[in-house]
Amino acid sequence: MCSGNNGGDGLVAARHLYHYKYQPSVYYPKQPKNELYQRLTVQLKDLGIPFITDFHAALKETHQVIDAIFGLFSTDPLRAHIDMIRQVLASPGPYANLSQLLSRL
Repeated sequence: MCSGNNGGDGLVAARHLYHYKYQPSVYYPKQPKNELYQRLTVQLKDLGIPFITDFHAALKETHQVIDAIFGLFSTDPLRAHIDMIRQVLASPGPYANLSQLLSRL
């Protein structure tokens, strides 16, 4: 997830998935100082939703990836992570873009 609005939407999506009895995990390499996102992060941790650090290992164990990355500027320090994640997500596998999912509601 990114640190902008898409990242916040991803945190909320993880919380909803948990309440619908799914078992989400969150890859959130750059956690912003924004109070709202910090509170969402605390909520997820209080629910026991894991925050993972090894994206490649988690990808091998997942049934679905929901991308909440897009929208970052290329000058963002997280850029190296974004390129790696997009490369992984370009390969065939379980993948959905959160912005596309939300546009269908």
